[in-house]
Amino acid sequence: MKTDNRQMKKEISNRRKKRNELRRLLLAFEIAVGAFFIAVGLFIWNVIPMTAENLDTGMYKVEAETNSKTETEPENETESETESETELETEKETEAETESETEPKHEQWMPHGEYEVALLAEVMYAEVGTIGEMYGLTDDEVELAHKFVGSVVLNRIASNRFPGDMWGVIFQPMAYASRTRDMITNGCTELIPKETFEWAEELLDDGPLGPPTLVFQAEFIQGETYAHIGNQYFCLLAE
Repeated sequence: MKTDNRQMKKEISNRRKKRNELRRLLLAFEIAVGAFFIAVGLFIWNVIPMTAENLDTGMYKVEAETNSKTETEPENETESETESETELETEKETEAETESETEPKHEQWMPHGEYEVALLAEVMYAEVGTIGEMYGLTDDEVELAHKFVGSVVLNRIASNRFPGDMWGVIFQPMAYASRTRDMITNGCTELIPKETFEWAEELLDDGPLGPPTLVFQAEFIQGETYAHIGNQYFCLLAE
């Protein structure tokens, strides 16, 4: 009997424990469900009105953006037209500059390059490079003497009585002193002043000074004297 009572008490105690555990589980479940619904309510309360506001604001923004695009489109079109016109003007200016650079300023009297300019400057310097110091000439007289020497060379090239190229004229036998030919052969470019090259290029561009018959230059008279500078006589060929 005692054993039976003990077993019954244990079973009753176990049942009570199970009921208490079940109640605790149900209470925890109810608490969890309540918290869930409270969270859902708060979410609906806070989020949905904000979403509506956002929708209204978004619609307003879309309308505003549409209006701003409509307003700025003519401005953009005007700007693009202005840019295209500016680009066309720039292209025309560039083409005009390129044409002006490629086209010679005027027709050259004798087609030439650096070689012809240097060779003519060398013979000019070799013949009268020190004439100014020797005879106390002015700068204008020195320039004129140099240009007359170059003019004689160019007139000889153009004449059918002399060789038709600059090298042939300079090195024609008995034409120029051996000192002049030696200076040109050995090279005297580094001794020549800058303005001598400029005078030589000017003659090649614009043509020689004096008449075409100005083909003699020496320390003595060889025909009708056209000019006399220092110890140099520049004379004309008798026709």
